[in-house]
Amino acid sequence: GVKAGSAAALAGLRREDVIVDGAGPIRDAAELDAVLGSAKDEVLLGVQRGTERLVLKVGLPPPGAPRGAR
Repeated sequence: GVKAGSAAALAGLRREDVIVDGAGPIRDAAELDAVLGSAKDEVLLGVQRGTERLVLKVGLPPPGAPRGAR
C-alpha cells in the first residue's frame, strides 16, 4: 500500500498502481530500490494505472532521513 503522507502518496501514487520504469525497466523491488538509491532528490517513475500510463515525479527524503520522511 501507499502510506499517507509519504513521498509516494505526495507524488500521487495509489495502492493499485504498478511501477514499470524509472531510469529503465523496473521488474521487481530490487530494481526499484536501485533506481531510488541512485537518485538525488527526485525521480520520475512510469506507472501503469489500469489502462492508463502515467509519469509521476517522486520527491525523495534527504540521505539518512527515515523512510517515509520528506
